[in-house]
Amino acid sequence: MAFLTYWLTALLWLASAKVYKDGTGWVYDKDTQYAIIYHFFGFFWNTNMLIAVTYVTVAGAVGQWYWTGCGEVGGVDKPEAVPKDAVWHAWKRTWNYHMGSVFLGSLILAAVQFARFCFEVCKKSLEVQLQKGCVGCPPQLKDFSLGCVKFMLCCCSCCFKCLEEFARFLTQNAYIMIAIKGENFCKSGIQAFFLVGRNLFRVMAVDFIGDALLAMGKWMITIFVATVSYIFLFSYKTAPTPEQVAAGDTAHTLNYPIMVWVIVIMLAYGISTLFMAVYELTIDTILICFCEDCERNNGADRPYKMSKRLKEFTDAHQDASEASKASREKAGKA
Repeated sequence: MAFLTYWLTALLWLASAKVYKDGTGWVYDKDTQYAIIYHFFGFFWNTNMLIAVTYVTVAGAVGQWYWTGCGEVGGVDKPEAVPKDAVWHAWKRTWNYHMGSVFLGSLILAAVQFARFCFEVCKKSLEVQLQKGCVGCPPQLKDFSLGCVKFMLCCCSCCFKCLEEFARFLTQNAYIMIAIKGENFCKSGIQAFFLVGRNLFRVMAVDFIGDALLAMGKWMITIFVATVSYIFLFSYKTAPTPEQVAAGDTAHTLNYPIMVWVIVIMLAYGISTLFMAVYELTIDTILICFCEDCERNNGADRPYKMSKRLKEFTDAHQDASEASKASREKAGKA
C-alpha cells in the first residue's frame, strides 16, 4: 500500500507537469515524457520484485520443510525437525543471497509486461485513428479494412499475452528452484524448465486439480462472506433516538447498505485471492521438490525425502498405473 500510494502521488505530479507552448497549448516536454515512461516501467519492475521476494521466501520455507523430511524422521512425525522460524530464515536468505536473481527475474517479467502495456496503448490509439481516417470511405471497404486490422491486432495481443504467461511460468519455477538449490536465476530457470518438461503430465495433472480446488475455495469464501454480510447489513436496525420516537419512528436501517455490501465482497475476494495464492505457491513448491526428489534419490541407498503418506500415495498410484499398462498389453496380445 505504501508503494502504491507513493506511485500514484508521483504519477499525479508528473501528469500535472505540463508546459505551455505557443500554437500547441499545454503539452508534456521530452523530459516529462521520459519520466512518465520510466515511472510506468518502474511500477512493473518494483511490483514484480516485491512478488518475487515473496515467492522465494515462501518457497524457501516450504523447501526447507520438504528436504528436512517433511517434519518426519524415520517415518515418525517430528515437528521439531523443522525450525519454527523457517519463514524468517527463508526471508533472510532471500535478502542476503538471492536479491540479484530476484532483480533479474523481475526485470525480465517487467520488460514483457511493459512491452504488452505499450502495445495495448498503441492499439487503442491506432483503432481511434483508423476510425477517424475511414470517414467518407465506402461502408464495405471501411468494415473490411477495420476488421482486418482488428484481427491482426488481436492476434498480436494474444501473442503478447502468451509471452507474458510463459515468462511468469518460467520465472516462478526459477524462483522455486533458487530457493531449493540456491543457484543463480539463469541456471535455476533452465533446471526448472527441463525438470517440468520431464514430468510434464504429472505437473499438468496437479496444476489442473489444484487450480480447480483453489478457485472453488476462493469463490466459496467470497460467497459465504457475501451471504453473511447481506443478512447482517439488510436486517440490521438501530434503536431510535428520543426525537425519532417522538416523531413516530420505531427503528432505522443502515443508510446505503448496498455500497457497504459491495465493498465487503470486494475485500473478501481480494483477501481470499491472496491466501489462495500462498496455497498455490506451496503446492507448486512441493511438486517441484517431489520431482527433484524422485530424480535425485532412489529409495534404497539414497532414501526419499518425501513424507510417508506421500510415498504411500505415489506407490499406490504407480502400482495402479503398472497394472493398467499390463492389462492393456495383455489385451493387445490377445
